Amino acid sequence: MIVDKIRVGYSPLSEQLFIYRYGKDREVALEKREATGEIMAVIIQYIGINQILPFSFGDDRYEITVKQMKRRKKPKVDGA
Repeated sequence: MIVDKIRVGYSPLSEQLFIYRYGKDREVALEKREATGEIMAVIIQYIGINQILPFSFGDDRYEITVKQMKRRKKPKVDGA
């Protein structure tokens, strides 16, 4: 399996992250699939819950903070 022509991308139109395979042009997807949940799960595992990851992208500096939120309570349904 060749994995050297695989990239992760972001679509501002759909606001989703995706994984795609490209050919000669790195910006043109030959095949792609939505992968937002998988990518975010890996980021959470990498950084850790209640942790901060400082990083640089070019000359710009950022930090990503992962905080776990309370789970939503399911509404009670009357058995009518």
